[in-house]
Amino acid sequence: MSLGGGLHQELNVNTNFRLDAFGNVTYEYINLDPDNGPNTDDSGFGLRGGLRAKFERNLEANASLGYVDYGSIDGPVAEIGGLYSLPRNENLALSLSFKHYDFDGAELDQLLAGVRLYID
Repeated sequence: MSLGGGLHQELNVNTNFRLDAFGNVTYEYINLDPDNGPNTDDSGFGLRGGLRAKFERNLEANASLGYVDYGSIDGPVAEIGGLYSLPRNENLALSLSFKHYDFDGAELDQLLAGVRLYID
């Protein structure tokens, strides 16, 4: 589980292209083996920064680098992804991303799909 907040700053805006920089801080929770009791879970924090490019009205791509610390394991995180905003409600978007973690030499890859609600 990851829960947090962040900010973004416009870097370039024109009629066909928008580029933003973003960053966030998160609370992180991980349960490594839910069948073996409460001592297999850890919590910590995450930091992330990156760029977001909006190519069309409903399509954007993003890339970021970060660091996550779960307490017993930690390491860098790289992510690349995209969002498709729904035509009737651009504040609601479908997302797809790929994350790569490197925890003290143990690598983990994730493919994530989700929904984003943008509140302005």
